[in-house]
Amino acid sequence: MDKNKWHTCRGVISVTGQKFMNWTLATGGGGAIDLVIHLEQYDFKTAVLWLLDNFSCSFSCLLSPPPDTQDTSRPGFRLPRKNANRLPQMIGYLRYQRCIPIGLINALIGSSKLYADDRGNAVFLLLGKKKGGGG
Repeated sequence: MDKNKWHTCRGVISVTGQKFMNWTLATGGGGAIDLVIHLEQYDFKTAVLWLLDNFSCSFSCLLSPPPDTQDTSRPGFRLPRKNANRLPQMIGYLRYQRCIPIGLINALIGSSKLYADDRGNAVFLLLGKKKGGGG
């Protein structure tokens, strides 16, 4: 039995790392939010709230300081430059277009896990295990 395959009401889904593929519907995605949106057919905000309600991790585990915010696995990779002047534009987008609760946005900004770049894009710092080791 393949431990990466799940039989769901939406079809047979394979999960590999952060990616999933629904073989029945020939569609896929990446990340927990996308998977909840796909399986439960929720909107973005409802999926985020569902994840918060259904996993014991509190905001504090999401906001713990990263061991290293610079990705060294790809030579030449650089995080986009912060631009505080674009922060209101980014906050407005996340709050009103993506319906992310303002408390979560402010907590992420306050913990330096989220910032705006020169184009007003939201830059979320990736946290988690490094390749090739524990953590």
